[in-house]
Amino acid sequence: MSWTIEKIFKGARKFGASDIHLVQGVAPVFRVNGEIRISEGEPLAESDLRTLLDEMTTDRQRKVFEDELQLCFSRQVHNLGRYRTSAYFRAGCPEMAIRLCETRIRSAEELGLPPIIEELTRLPNGLVLLTGPTGMGKTTTMRDLETIETALTAAETGHLVLATLHTPDAVQTLQRIYSVFPAEQQNSIVEQLANSLQAVVCQRLLSGTNGKRVLAMEVCIATPAIRKHLREQQPHLLLTEIQMGRRYQMQSFDNSLLELYQRAEITYDVCLSNARDQEYVRKKANGG
Repeated sequence: MSWTIEKIFKGARKFGASDIHLVQGVAPVFRVNGEIRISEGEPLAESDLRTLLDEMTTDRQRKVFEDELQLCFSRQVHNLGRYRTSAYFRAGCPEMAIRLCETRIRSAEELGLPPIIEELTRLPNGLVLLTGPTGMGKTTTMRDLETIETALTAAETGHLVLATLHTPDAVQTLQRIYSVFPAEQQNSIVEQLANSLQAVVCQRLLSGTNGKRVLAMEVCIATPAIRKHLREQQPHLLLTEIQMGRRYQMQSFDNSLLELYQRAEITYDVCLSNARDQEYVRKKANGG
């Protein structure tokens, strides 16, 4: 079987894949709802991979790849949509990881986002952080000292800044931001963060009972109490405020998990294994 990019992409779209992995010795691999699915057909040889890469790249991109041994690029292909590719060498053979981008923008309702998320996009200024582990729906990062400092300054001077971090929850997100700075700067950064923060939204994609992935979210809104605990660097009190802040449309991961379980969107095992406080979740899930 002769593999072409068009044939591979059509197969991926048919299965609803989010990612394609092209590696030597295996037929094209699709990631569907977080699970790996190997397509039917001949395994990819090194010659196949080089041909596919040539099909996807320009002469200039191929030169960069040969010189730097890695390449990231994106393309829009008629009838196939947009995709982002990370190409690299393994044991001297080129391989690729391809992220398929959505062909349309889904509504907040389709994505399962709480109403507060849409409200956050209308804020006139401040800092809104979208966080979560790798592969949980984010597309960019902001982690180095200079970038964080620039974002805080922009948020503090009248701009609305939307940014992302690879952090699992709201408390660790806030701790990560000021911990990247030298100790002598941390107090001033905490004050700057407390002044500019509007919200932290953490997301995690879970295996749903319908075979698709569902979204669990933690939402922290920068209320006066949240700002106070942030200034005083009291992370345990931040979590308490999130758990008790439903009137401000806040929710903790554990309560988000419980709601998904109660709506039968995730199983008990998925609910419990992803919980921060398993004893609390076990008790609530069993009617306690």
